[in-house]
Amino acid sequence: MYYSQNPDYQINNEQVTNLKNKVSKENNITEEEAYEVLELYLDELGIYNMQIKHNFSSNKRGAGSNIWLHPDWVGMEVLNKKWSLLIKDCAKYYGGKQARLWSFEVKKKISRSNVRESFFQALSNSSWAHYGYLVAPILDEIRSDTRHELEMLCIRHGIGFILINMEFPEDSEILILAREKSEIDWNMANRLAEENKDFENYLK
Repeated sequence: MYYSQNPDYQINNEQVTNLKNKVSKENNITEEEAYEVLELYLDELGIYNMQIKHNFSSNKRGAGSNIWLHPDWVGMEVLNKKWSLLIKDCAKYYGGKQARLWSFEVKKKISRSNVRESFFQALSNSSWAHYGYLVAPILDEIRSDTRHELEMLCIRHGIGFILINMEFPEDSEILILAREKSEIDWNMANRLAEENKDFENYLK
């Protein structure tokens, strides 16, 4: 039996073991595993999605030129799937939006020590899209200022946050909604397409 500083609160061996197992499991999560869960969650939302593999980039502008350029994952939300042909033609003629593009930066964990760096990486590589999101399976809330800092940054810059559930992907949750951009930053999209064939194929 373990004791806390509070004499009225006792921690038994089973609770300690469960806590250690939980921490160990969380520490062993890889970004690749997080990608798989994000893909399943986006499929649930009906968003066509794909990975952007950084090693496919040309780096033709020199070493270090692509730092924080690529998102990890991208998606397309088709808005006109249930529209009639007439409405589709009208929307096309009048320049109506028929799809939304999503962009995602994935991390294994968001903690007080990396929240700002992770956020600004997401801002750098995902703010070109209609929706940009930072994604992680773990949000360290032991320190309350972690979530407060994340919320403050998201609200200020319009990037959202998705907490993915590694065991039940369908129970993943958008904790902070991204602010929709009215227009795609096509200059940035073109920069990405020039550097990365995956992204070019995504736009096709």
